[in-house]
Amino acid sequence: MRKAYSYIRMSTETQLKGDSLRRQLEASEAYAKTNDLELVDEIDGIPLKDIGVSAFNGNNTQNGVLAVFLAALQAKKIPQNSVLLVESLDRLSRDRLAEALNQFMNILTSGIEIVTLSDNQRYTREIVSSNPSSLFIGLSVMFRANEESEMKSRRLRASWENKRTKASTKIITRACPAWLKYNETTQKFDLIEERAKVVRLIFDLCINTCGQYGIARYLNEGHFPVFGGATLWHRSYIKKILSSRTVIGELQTYTKKEGKREKTGDPILDYYPKCVDDNTYHLANAAIQRRNVNDRGRKGVSFSNIFSGFTYCGSCGFRMALRNRGDTPKGGKTLCCYNTLQGGTCKMGEWKLSDLENSLFSHFREINFDELIDNIEDKKLSLLSESEILQTKLKNKTDDADRATSYLVGSDLPDASKKRIFDQLNSLEAEILTLKSQIENVEKQLIEENDARKALGSTELKELIEKIQDHHDDYMFRSSVNQLLSRQIENIQLIEQDVAYMPWEYDDDSEEIKAFRQISSKDKTVAEIVITKDFAKFCKKYQRTIKIKYKTGAIRNVMLGAGISMRANQQTKKGIA
Repeated sequence: MRKAYSYIRMSTETQLKGDSLRRQLEASEAYAKTNDLELVDEIDGIPLKDIGVSAFNGNNTQNGVLAVFLAALQAKKIPQNSVLLVESLDRLSRDRLAEALNQFMNILTSGIEIVTLSDNQRYTREIVSSNPSSLFIGLSVMFRANEESEMKSRRLRASWENKRTKASTKIITRACPAWLKYNETTQKFDLIEERAKVVRLIFDLCINTCGQYGIARYLNEGHFPVFGGATLWHRSYIKKILSSRTVIGELQTYTKKEGKREKTGDPILDYYPKCVDDNTYHLANAAIQRRNVNDRGRKGVSFSNIFSGFTYCGSCGFRMALRNRGDTPKGGKTLCCYNTLQGGTCKMGEWKLSDLENSLFSHFREINFDELIDNIEDKKLSLLSESEILQTKLKNKTDDADRATSYLVGSDLPDASKKRIFDQLNSLEAEILTLKSQIENVEKQLIEENDARKALGSTELKELIEKIQDHHDDYMFRSSVNQLLSRQIENIQLIEQDVAYMPWEYDDDSEEIKAFRQISSKDKTVAEIVITKDFAKFCKKYQRTIKIKYKTGAIRNVMLGAGISMRANQQTKKGIA
């Protein structure tokens, strides 16, 4: 018995509520019964129904179930002499005529008969070869289907463009983000304040505390109500909120071009009420970018490495990785060069995390951050100057484009001249887009510089450092310190100097001798101490320097063993030159 494959397509799910599905199903069943065919309505368990899938631009052959049928046909899984039942040829395709005809002929040349149930037309390779008029019927249906879809598409684009034009004064769609609602009385959007507070919290956590995994965890542990139907907060939704410019009131409309989603025009400003201000939005996304470069992923239960994301090996430049050797006498948490961990050529030893924390926290308690602010002012002036230059260039290019457009519209030019002006306009448009992008980047840097100045000018870091010991297992607290450090520090390099001092270079006032006596016999003389292996091992950490480069460009060196902080190039054996 010949097989008849019933393909059903509806471009919108709302058609399910009408008569379309029943009509197509009953027509397929009736034809199969009348012509003694075995009706098949699925392939490999997949129903041959495209519900809510358009055939315009071949969408159903790329993203729909029809693609499954065509793949099975190409793989010779569909028996030759089978029948493909469709209500009309426009159910198969509403693509451009050449593409629709190519698909139609490929099915026929594969030995498949196409039957259109609405007019009982049969199409086979033999029929269209011997009776070309039947092909003309099919061509006219395909052409009309594409023309109708093109017309609908043009009308829809025109409708949306008209709505976009009026968007500054009129709502163009009631669809809105989850923290907003449409007010029927005022015909405007209102903030749902309870949800808006959660959105602001998400941005605050992103800027000052932790990444997207940490934010989701914090909201779930705090039992904050989830927007929508989900039961838990997930990183993907946190990311969507943080990246969406709807939080600063913008609406960006899109269109589909050859199956791809493309922006239509510039964003519509102040379309929604703002949930956060522009600076907050940019600072949060700058923090995301910083984390993407420095420290992706989860940070464990207690955020063990508070310097995660900006600590590097001073010998080879690789990042320092946390290593936990457990609670054994020789265990504990250390930072180890990733190059060394992977068996590379670097010979940098491990750094005890507690020693590193003690030395750096001591430095942060003592440093006068006001000394670093002057560098920020210089960089800010440079950025302002760069912005002014870019704005001038943008104005000049925009004026050039306006003049070219006016000349093109107001003159009767030969085709060759029109082409040259069009090419010039395309080039100017590309330059204008590049300049806008550069200006936006400079503006973001200015916001970050202002944030860095604010961070350096506050006492927040010093206050957090004083409380760090009481919160050694508090993820959110340690994450907050990490984020505050990352806003002020460009990088930290751990440097191990291969220097050995002679025994006679030490005396009772040497930092190494004072520190060693606190953990060993205080009765030994300097001469007795300096010849022991324990002292040589103890002194290794005095050959280690922590180099801190601040975002302002300022550099400070901290001697690990002595806890002495100094400007770059001031280090000597005794401490400060």
